[in-house]
Amino acid sequence: MNDQRVAILDASYSPFAFIREKTTVESSDDNLGLQPIPKFAEIVTDAAKSAMLSGEYRPGSIAIIDVGVVCSTCAVQVVGRAIHSRIAELDVWR
Repeated sequence: MNDQRVAILDASYSPFAFIREKTTVESSDDNLGLQPIPKFAEIVTDAAKSAMLSGEYRPGSIAIIDVGVVCSTCAVQVVGRAIHSRIAELDVWR
């Protein structure tokens, strides 16, 4: 990928492999921290594939990573909007 890039991540995960190991929180509250977005990997994959299949973006402008997607600034609006709309539709937010 060249030029400027944007990462869209599920912030409940660390993008750094050495931090990904689970740590225990010494608290009785199990809801501390951010909860993973359900089906996030599937949502990101679908959004990235749809953007690439549109033919508007050259190969290498969108890259799916373990906890999200990295894309060129020209693709971020389309990819970001697709991800946002799919997450907003999830039943867990209602």
